[in-house]
Amino acid sequence: MKKIGIFLAVLLAGLTQPVAADGLSGKEIIEIHKKRHTVKSAADEVVMLLVDEAGNKKARTLRRFAKQFEGGLNRTMIVFKEPKDLEGTALLTWELGDGRHKQWLYLPGQTALQLIAERGKRSAFMGSDFTYEDLQPDAVEDYVYSEPKSESVEGDDCFVIEVVPATEEKKKESTYGKRVVWIRKDIFFAVKMEYYDRNNRHIKTQINQGLVNVEGDIWFSEKVLMETLKTGHKTLMGVKKKQINIPLEDGMFTEKYILSGRHAS
Repeated sequence: MKKIGIFLAVLLAGLTQPVAADGLSGKEIIEIHKKRHTVKSAADEVVMLLVDEAGNKKARTLRRFAKQFEGGLNRTMIVFKEPKDLEGTALLTWELGDGRHKQWLYLPGQTALQLIAERGKRSAFMGSDFTYEDLQPDAVEDYVYSEPKSESVEGDDCFVIEVVPATEEKKKESTYGKRVVWIRKDIFFAVKMEYYDRNNRHIKTQINQGLVNVEGDIWFSEKVLMETLKTGHKTLMGVKKKQINIPLEDGMFTEKYILSGRHAS
């Protein structure tokens, strides 16, 4: 949740070398990262900019809602506000536990939400560089983590951890053979992620910048960039407004709510 600016010139300093990480394993670092920045609920106003290799741009605005339900399971809803032809389009995501998720897409005028099939989750979400899979929360137990290494990103010391699916089932489900994540040591926040396909080819890079401390140990990124390396296509997302730990009705995260049209108000 969860990144903008055309920040392709990310300055990296230092060689990747093993680090003791104060005795923390890669999995423990990921667990701290997840625990620190998890909130009970959130509502964001977001600008999304799609930029192709020729520099042509398409702007979109959307709202994102998230809430933690019983058992720590999350549900999210993304609703497009602009442009006019996308107004009311929505994506509903439920975390079901044991690494399982369900996602539904709603297009205005439909009488029901479309369930996204497992294979469909590898597809690009609404023309962006994010797949449906990228918009699902991860379960820590679904992955195996390397021992942390150390690298500096824009002058900040980071843990560098490789993340690979833990089971054959997860390997078949996922678009990615592995991901590499850079987590700042001081605030345990992910500032960079590389995505690799099943043949170990680097296919996408995500950069999180404009970090803001919203409450206690909780940080979020105001600016996100995701770039697909083969095409040079980029998706930039800027958070205009963010609220956390606010009252959100359970019923917001249902098909009934979306079909009523209240999600678009």
